[in-house]
Amino acid sequence: MAAKTLVIKGIAHWAKLWPENRSRNSWNEDTDGAYTIDLVLDEKNASLFESTGAAKKVKYNDKYDGLPHLSFSRPHDGPKPDFAKGPVVVKGPDGADVSMEDGLIWNGSEVGVQVAVYNTKRGIKGTDFQAVQVYKYAVKPEGMDDAVLPADLIATRKELDVSFEDRLKDVKVAVEPESPF
Repeated sequence: MAAKTLVIKGIAHWAKLWPENRSRNSWNEDTDGAYTIDLVLDEKNASLFESTGAAKKVKYNDKYDGLPHLSFSRPHDGPKPDFAKGPVVVKGPDGADVSMEDGLIWNGSEVGVQVAVYNTKRGIKGTDFQAVQVYKYAVKPEGMDDAVLPADLIATRKELDVSFEDRLKDVKVAVEPESPF
């Protein structure tokens, strides 16, 4: 079976999508970092992802006030020649490519994440994190205007003073079977 590509929509957290701000945690040393994003979902998008049968599971824990969420990761490099790696495609609200210089994707931004679900050699369904499109940027957290951001920035954990439920209530999430990328 060929890979099925879908776009899951939700609220972004911890977006580290460019070479300059990729995650460089100790468990990513063998791949020289990874491109990562957490995505808080509504029930419709959680069900859409669960329907793929992927080994990756939607989580419902206290990390995001019990709301459904997924974490996606793509290695920057690595020893496996046939393994998907390298930067993900990042698009802005107008569909044009964006870079880190165009602005960070702050926690609370409304995004779509493109992922391919495929059959692995071990007989399970794997996921390939491929792209992100920002639909609406979150407001930069207060106090960040004058901050000097290091070249190897890791996304901020500073929370906005808005609950997750309030952030999600105005998000218009529609399931798109076709990829915009």
